[in-house]
Amino acid sequence: LSLFDLVCIGVGATVGSGVFVLIGLIAHTSAGPAVFLSWGIAGIAALASGLCYAELGGRFPEAGSSYLYAKETMGELASVIAAACLTLEYTGSASAVARSWGDKVVEYIRSRNSESFLISILDPGLGINP
Repeated sequence: LSLFDLVCIGVGATVGSGVFVLIGLIAHTSAGPAVFLSWGIAGIAALASGLCYAELGGRFPEAGSSYLYAKETMGELASVIAAACLTLEYTGSASAVARSWGDKVVEYIRSRNSESFLISILDPGLGINP
């Protein structure tokens, strides 16, 4: 992969367009006020993770990530496991973002021309597109 490809994967995983599209729908239909509590708990977990990375970044002055921190503190096996988990995370988040963008493309084409041949190919008609 080139530098541009890696940057696009990182930006897509960070932005995560599906999160911003689906959170209102899920809050309205399923969760209700519990969304506030779950976002608060997720915020506290993100704060704890950020503090851990700040502590490790202060101890190891080299630029690094989970792989380097795991290698320096727990050894080679832990770093390989951390790298595998990061690869799985990026693959899952990139596929979720691609799925969300695909739905947006289908909705855009449908708004322009609902009888398009392209819609019959892109939208399977199973009611799975939001």
